[in-house]
Amino acid sequence: VANFDIPCSNNYNTDNFSAQDNPNNDNTLHEQPKTLNKVLNKYINKDLNKGGNKYLNKESCSSVKSTPETYKGVPVAQISNLYHKILSELPPISYWSKKRLHLLHQRWSENPDRQNLNFWQDFFEKVRASDFLMGKVKGKAHNWRCNIDWLLDEEHFLKVCEGLYKNKDSPADLLTSKTSKNWEVLQMFEEALDMIERGTDEGEPTNW
Repeated sequence: VANFDIPCSNNYNTDNFSAQDNPNNDNTLHEQPKTLNKVLNKYINKDLNKGGNKYLNKESCSSVKSTPETYKGVPVAQISNLYHKILSELPPISYWSKKRLHLLHQRWSENPDRQNLNFWQDFFEKVRASDFLMGKVKGKAHNWRCNIDWLLDEEHFLKVCEGLYKNKDSPADLLTSKTSKNWEVLQMFEEALDMIERGTDEGEPTNW
């Protein structure tokens, strides 16, 4: 229960008044600050109890929890530890609200493959490997970074799992990737260089 004590100003401090200022010799001036405090405390606490104060809402406070060990079979504390260990540059999880716990339980229960800590470690490592998700892409939405709420969203979660936020390959990566068709281009380029070197050594002109 909040308790507000409003100090008396000179306007209400009856010690400064003489009998001439209070000809009726009543206690109105003495009681005014006390009554004002009582009325204010009554209505302020009434407002707080109703949850009318947006900064101190009982319902919102009760919905916020510290990190629980588990929630409906989901090892919340262990997953939270993995998040903070692997993604220390991202916004930390200060509280596990009912909404966050519900989303985590949904993602956990949707697929048996997700019901182990190895999956979540791999998931967070995929996030870490993405410059976009880690806010390392300059000029993109003022270096936006993802957070736990964004990651637990169903659509975003699936895209991370499917590798859709992987960094784009650089030209060097494309040329040196044996799984890419560009490997054939690289081989042709190397053969052309060999021909040029042989032609130069033998004194023969190279025609293109």
